Amino acid sequence: MIYFVECIGANAIKIGACRGPMALVHARISTMQSNCPLPLDLLAAADGYKEDERGLHRRFPDDWIRGDWFHATDDLRAFVAEFPRPPLPPRRGDARYNRRPAKAREAA
Repeated sequence: MIYFVECIGANAIKIGACRGPMALVHARISTMQSNCPLPLDLLAAADGYKEDERGLHRRFPDDWIRGDWFHATDDLRAFVAEFPRPPLPPRRGDARYNRRPAKAREAA
């Protein structure tokens, strides 16, 4: 999974990769957020692998800041806008949060 995260207020976008489903991307962003004083926003995600992430890094060499972080230029923003914005992760109280099927919850 390839994902794009904006660091709000820093004019920076992370182009990252994560093995696994969207739930792992959300977990990774949650961990990043706990270490970042500025809010993070998951802009987009798409199927892809580490090799695809490297290719995207090479596509925007002039925008590179450090590691997986790039200046949020108009070109990069336009590119990211071509990908779908992923759904928000489930929250406590949300029916999707409780992973047990409804019948198992009713029996408990």
